[in-house]
Amino acid sequence: MRSNVFLALFSIVFISGCVPEFSGTFSASEKASGIPPAPPTKVIPETNVYHGVTLVDDYAWMEDNTRADVQEWTKEQNERFYEYADKLPATEYLTKELKRLWRYADQTVPTEVYDGKRLYFSKKGVDDTKWILMTKENADAPEKVVLDPNKWDKDDYLAFASRSRDGRYIAYGIGHAGDENPVIHVLDVENEIELTDRVRGWKQGVSCWKKDNSGFYYTCKPLKGTVPEGEEFYWHAVYFHKLGTSAEEDILIFNSETEREKWHGVDLSDDEKYMLYYRGNFGSADIWLKRNIEGAELVPVVVGKVANFDVTIIGEKLFIRTNLNAPKFMVYVADASDPGFENWKVFLPESEDRLDSLSFIDGEIYAEYLHGIDNQIKIYDLDGTYVKDMTLPAKPCSASVYGYWHKGPVKVSCSSYLIPGTTYSYNVSEDKLTVIKEFPVKYDLDNCCVTQVFYPSKDGTKIPMTIVYPKDRPRDGSCPCILDGYGGFNVSLMPGFIGYNSLWVKQGGVFAIANLRGGGEFGEEWHKAGMRENKQNVFDDFIAAAEYLIKEGYTSKEKLGISGGSNGGLLVGACAVQRPDLYKAVRCGVPLLDMVKYHKFRIANIWSEEYGTSDFKDQFEYILKYSPYQNIKKGVRYPDMLITGGENDARVDPMHVRKMGAKLQADSTGGPIFPVVYPDAGHGSSVDFDSRVRQYAREGAFMYDRLGLEITKE
Repeated sequence: MRSNVFLALFSIVFISGCVPEFSGTFSASEKASGIPPAPPTKVIPETNVYHGVTLVDDYAWMEDNTRADVQEWTKEQNERFYEYADKLPATEYLTKELKRLWRYADQTVPTEVYDGKRLYFSKKGVDDTKWILMTKENADAPEKVVLDPNKWDKDDYLAFASRSRDGRYIAYGIGHAGDENPVIHVLDVENEIELTDRVRGWKQGVSCWKKDNSGFYYTCKPLKGTVPEGEEFYWHAVYFHKLGTSAEEDILIFNSETEREKWHGVDLSDDEKYMLYYRGNFGSADIWLKRNIEGAELVPVVVGKVANFDVTIIGEKLFIRTNLNAPKFMVYVADASDPGFENWKVFLPESEDRLDSLSFIDGEIYAEYLHGIDNQIKIYDLDGTYVKDMTLPAKPCSASVYGYWHKGPVKVSCSSYLIPGTTYSYNVSEDKLTVIKEFPVKYDLDNCCVTQVFYPSKDGTKIPMTIVYPKDRPRDGSCPCILDGYGGFNVSLMPGFIGYNSLWVKQGGVFAIANLRGGGEFGEEWHKAGMRENKQNVFDDFIAAAEYLIKEGYTSKEKLGISGGSNGGLLVGACAVQRPDLYKAVRCGVPLLDMVKYHKFRIANIWSEEYGTSDFKDQFEYILKYSPYQNIKKGVRYPDMLITGGENDARVDPMHVRKMGAKLQADSTGGPIFPVVYPDAGHGSSVDFDSRVRQYAREGAFMYDRLGLEITKE
């Protein structure tokens, strides 16, 4: 396993021994609006030298989340924000509306198990805050409760429930407060017996069950103390657990002894004749095939190619979707008897649209394409013959198909900006969708309009943006507007129902989503144009979106807010620092903000292929140019900012929130800066219903207040 000693080659650290200074500002605008003053923050300079460049970090001490003074500072900052937000009229309005919209009785569509007639589904009553897992022995049998998380600790949640092929058993994960560290439990559903089985490691997840119910394959990471400090976030591995045995008896199936960042997985073919072995990360994958007979060897399917691959086995054929030499993806087919790369044959060539996924259902192949930011589903038979396009119920929309290869029905889920998620059954011969489940809550969308535009970025690239706006408001720059984006990791922002944001539009606000480079909307070239040394393109695209909204009269600088989470938090953090004059308010969630150090915390080094790291001189140079934390300048009027994180975030360390908040409070001459780290949340909202409502209401109210959106409609 790789040592961290090599980091010393690139950085030298000196901690000042002087008595700490204290920073903190209290602007005139905060005094005028009655916003509580920010608590004082210690300044303890730390000097780092990166490739000959000296950086002084006044708030590096906040990187240690276990320090009592860090915890006390966080508590004081949280309470300051709560005191401010709880006095806002919008907080009361949003709390009431979210409880109305989110408290409802509902049930998912029952799904039959792979082998047999047992059905599983989830349901909840009006007073339930978590979904209850249910089952029926067959369609006509009475329903039974399998798991009711409402009876667990309020911060515990059902992370997953992997059922055996016949549905007799489920291996399920219980997580706590968004920590993404589920612990596997096993339940004999048929006999209603909780087994005592436990498995190895932490961050456990189930890959697949064996057909005979003898056990299941699972993934995990090593426990703290069994590897060097900090390495417990890496070294992902696959094990097999035999029911009725101890975790110590679990068999290691697949791992790496040399590459700590790699992820591993296995998958059985439907007939269990073959097993696929995966090793990879975000931008590449190595895949092997093994015949399930004693003494069989791993046979390479594709190894050493820098591209994405996913494989489905149907009978003796392997169908391989990849972006190797095909930025918008294509599909190859190979024989299981000789699956090596040199033997692949083209099944579906690359097209002008990105091939997002393949689904093999009821004897047909459903190819889901992205046509810009709209879904198109094309149907093929097993020899690659085109059958037809599926007629979808809305344009643009986000649609997906699911089911089993060996039996129907074919189910389709579909949503658009103004249509909540709806589930259909699909008759391929008639090209007919039949509604089997509609969203149970009605939203007030009568005053909402949707338009899609293409605007030029700084370098002239045309960027798509969707704008949702109220019919009855003029385009004279007077409307408060929230601009959202992501721009990274090949992630496509598709037309999803606006839900929570419909309340904003109902009150007269504008909501816009920009499909930036770095995403996957137009294939791998679009993604690469927004990663690593090209990351500035993403920020330029977003800044250009803001300028377009202002130029076209949708909003003005004084009424424009920007919002983003995770990689989108980096996005809005960088844009706020680069163009502080362009926005009034920023909502920055679970963000990466100190990009010089980000990779040294938790699992973040796995993102080095997307961002690069400061360990390498050329990458350090472009990272330093845009890293939000390092580019804050004293005396600049930065936008009002709400920066939020989760204490239990398994991905992004909340030190980014603390350090950015402290530095902005010290250096900005603008309005309020609120760094908030929720004690009961991870890389997302709180698990507990009431906590989640409070979080969304307070954060929403911040934007209503800072952008001047008044509550005029009930």
